[in-house]
Amino acid sequence: MRRIFIDTGAYIALVDRRDQYHDVARRRAASLVGQRLHICTTAYIFAETATWMTRKLGHATAVEFGNSVRRQQARGQLDLILPSGELEEAAWQIFTHFSDQAFSYVDCTSFAWLKSQRDVQAFTFDHHFRWMGFSLFEDES
Repeated sequence: MRRIFIDTGAYIALVDRRDQYHDVARRRAASLVGQRLHICTTAYIFAETATWMTRKLGHATAVEFGNSVRRQQARGQLDLILPSGELEEAAWQIFTHFSDQAFSYVDCTSFAWLKSQRDVQAFTFDHHFRWMGFSLFEDES
């Protein structure tokens, strides 16, 4: 089964028609329809996305996003990763080690989790994921 890790920027691009990556994100998401796949994201990405949506697109949009994630989770289609102490420590090591990069702590948590996994593609528009060497989910046409 294919596993896709969704980053904040991908969630935002899917919802916000004004986002520069909106059309690309929609096309990529459409290419997944009918595939056997499992979606993964972290609780930090969920929080960051819901907060951004509340501020930029309104509370109703954030609630709609949250309900969608919760439905996917209830159906077993999405893992909402709650960072463990071990994951937090690995994220902190990345955050402190790469002082020359503009990594957010949320990104460092994502990087730490992705480093612990195999065969996961990141659905993101953040170049830091490629810079860190992760496999990205991109157009396959």
